[in-house]
Amino acid sequence: MKREMIRQSNFKSSASGDEQMVYKNISGFDILNIIIWEFDLDSKDFTLLSQDFGFEKAGRINYKKFTKAIKPCYRNYYFNFFTEFQHFIKNDKTENRDSYSLQAIIPMILHYKGYYLFSLYAVPAFKGGRLSQWYFIALPLKKYNNENLSVQVHNNFQKNGTVTSQIKKKVASPKPLTEKQYNIFRLLLQGFSSYEIAEILNKKRNNVLKYYSRINDKLSSFFDINFATVKDAVEYYKKSF
Repeated sequence: MKREMIRQSNFKSSASGDEQMVYKNISGFDILNIIIWEFDLDSKDFTLLSQDFGFEKAGRINYKKFTKAIKPCYRNYYFNFFTEFQHFIKNDKTENRDSYSLQAIIPMILHYKGYYLFSLYAVPAFKGGRLSQWYFIALPLKKYNNENLSVQVHNNFQKNGTVTSQIKKKVASPKPLTEKQYNIFRLLLQGFSSYEIAEILNKKRNNVLKYYSRINDKLSSFFDINFATVKDAVEYYKKSF
């Protein structure tokens, strides 16, 4: 696809078949209000196709720096999800595979004022039936205020829960806790009180409370958020992954 097509928002009905595939996925966006990068899978070139709209780092990064712009606690999970999504796209032999995209509500740091919340789309492009490029399309939403990560597969800009669930099962959640801490973490998720957990694990309640403190500290450090209680930390983790 010619980069000028995006720069000028000049998609023509007479475009080639490959260009029309990209157009079908990108044309739903307001080109004037988004940041677009092209990642060429052959040359590995990573190019800003739009303006930076005040996000100064957008035009100064390569693909590696782009990955590092995502908040560290979400970085590996998102790109593992993206990798599985790419495998899905490559293995899908239907005529509709070009209509898929991956959306994430995710914090990124693209200027010097800290993290900003983006709706980040990964849109595939094909040439001769082969996956050749990715277009990363970032819609700025608001200054980041500890919102949870959300990752969804879309088909024709509609959420596809079936494919999302299939991919999610293949992506391991981050594990910042020890196995013993996870035992208590899982019981907390099930709604057990500290008294009940102590009884289930045959531990003193004071020992369970010490685990609470360690779990809260580790999750606070992992997410870079000061959680008021361990239940807040556990719920935040659950909603993110």
